[in-house]
Amino acid sequence: MLAIVLSAPAAYAQAPTKDTRSGRSSFPAGSIEGRVLDNSNRPVVGAMVSVVGRTTAAAATDRDGRYSLRELPYGPYILSVHSRGFFKSRGRTVQLTTSTVSIPEIQLQAARPEKAPAAATEPVADTSAVQVTQLAGFGLLAASQLEPANVTGTPVQSPSPQNTDEETSEEGETAWRLRHLPRSILKDASTEAVWAANREDERWISRPSSAALMPIAFFSELPLSGQLNLMTTESFDRPADIFSDHGPRSVAYVSVNTQAAGGAWAMQGAMTQGELSSWIVAGSYKSIDSANHAYDLGMSYSTQRYDGGNAEALVAIRDSARNVGSVYGYDEWTISPRLILGYGTGYARYDYLGGPGVWSPRLSITLPVPGFRVKALASRKALVPGAEEFAPSVTGIWLPPERTFSSLAYDGRFTPEQVSHYQISLERDLASGVSVSVRGFEQRIDNQLIEIFDTLPGRAEAALGHYYVATAGDIDTRGWGAAMTHEVPGYVRGRLEYTVTEAVWDTSSDMSMARAVRSIPVAASERIHDLQTTIEATIPQTATRVYAKYRVNTGFWSGEPDVLMRSSSNARFNIRVNQSLPFLRFSNADWEALVDLRNMFREGEADSSVYDEVFAIRAPKRIVGGLQVRF
Repeated sequence: MLAIVLSAPAAYAQAPTKDTRSGRSSFPAGSIEGRVLDNSNRPVVGAMVSVVGRTTAAAATDRDGRYSLRELPYGPYILSVHSRGFFKSRGRTVQLTTSTVSIPEIQLQAARPEKAPAAATEPVADTSAVQVTQLAGFGLLAASQLEPANVTGTPVQSPSPQNTDEETSEEGETAWRLRHLPRSILKDASTEAVWAANREDERWISRPSSAALMPIAFFSELPLSGQLNLMTTESFDRPADIFSDHGPRSVAYVSVNTQAAGGAWAMQGAMTQGELSSWIVAGSYKSIDSANHAYDLGMSYSTQRYDGGNAEALVAIRDSARNVGSVYGYDEWTISPRLILGYGTGYARYDYLGGPGVWSPRLSITLPVPGFRVKALASRKALVPGAEEFAPSVTGIWLPPERTFSSLAYDGRFTPEQVSHYQISLERDLASGVSVSVRGFEQRIDNQLIEIFDTLPGRAEAALGHYYVATAGDIDTRGWGAAMTHEVPGYVRGRLEYTVTEAVWDTSSDMSMARAVRSIPVAASERIHDLQTTIEATIPQTATRVYAKYRVNTGFWSGEPDVLMRSSSNARFNIRVNQSLPFLRFSNADWEALVDLRNMFREGEADSSVYDEVFAIRAPKRIVGGLQVRF
């Protein structure tokens, strides 16, 4: 029976608010602000700042060079700046996840256009069709040289000696505005139509082939942005392990993003080298210009090769079975301003499981009402043993596999965990930057997973980079939770969440492994209290960002040592520091140094099993450090 409780979803994209494009309520909104300067660090007045993402928006800078783009739905955006007399800035990716995001100052490079010749001695070709070509994305000529009338075929007059630099700049501004009109009005433009209009003056313009035009179009018009990470990661149980023979692993990660075909495209890839060599590639698409639908599609593929000497890892998975592929598709359909339907599923194929793949369907209904957000959620989520060693996390740092694992089952098989989750939630905004939420949920967990990073009776001590997986049994749970979020825009955002869960174990299932490894007794029924605190802070004076998460849970709390006389860990934490390196900033790239320390095994999600982190037994700490470059 579904408990009628109230709670807000944890993910920001699930909390609806007003969308200024259509007047509908679907996503929380925020603002992007910053400043535009010239080469001499003087403010640029009247520069046009535009963003393309889940919606499109533009604003002009004031006398101090400042701008603010407001009422933007949360999500990724590409920001660019254009101003008369300056070269257009390179697009940069901005992740809008809080009510206000302040980005570093943008410097524009001054352009010095050549003055028109004193007299026009030769005929000038009609460039109206070339303007259409530029607008259609072929990039043959600079659009800043053309008048808007060219789109309709009005002849272009030869430049007169009286043309000033200011007039040329005015033409560039107008052409820029035209170039950002909706592309649908130009969809019928083609290279043949363009050149047919200029057949009379072909001698003045070299006619390239269509094959030559397309690469120019792709690389000159596509707003590319991305990220490059060069990281080193290491797992350790005690500080002394950092300097042991279990050396750190180097990780290379690259991401490329762009907007095209009405959506935001992203491609990611990561690679590491060592005893466990691996690489992952993934791609995703999110629609950004649909008034009624918000699509989210993606796929990933991961493979690895193990050259180490751990016999258990070699026996557990043969080399040809170290491949995983997954696809997913989700949509939020705004049926009306008072009804939003979310639906979709994910599918993954793990070669080492054998047989068919696993499905993870999801259905939600959101009812936006004034001052409140109400949502019902139903999902069935499959969690495969060792999945975190193949599938990249959607939160935190994107890392390839770093550990091996083996099964404790008698036949060595891997059994997926299945979680059926039902939830009703409610969120209310009390004041500026303050919101509260309550929720209620029910879960049925079949084949609850256990990950054991420890020595087991009758087995040799496991290497630091290896762990065992097993099944704990079946559980029915019911619970409720409450949370409060407080945000000071641009500086700090904090969240406090408390959850109480009543769990009833299915005694007909095999609970022997749960009893053997847990440091507190496993009763037929038990109550679990969980408290999580999250803080995200920005220090603008030093351009430093800090993320900290701390979690305590009575399920892994124990004041007594276990059978091996070692105290049990009673808390989980994650601390991350990003420090901007302005002295390395060039070519519109942002450089950051990163340090991340954690002993959490998984990032908890709303529809995950409440026992997933409880049964990550003695997970080692992990430290990641390196360089992030955003361009």
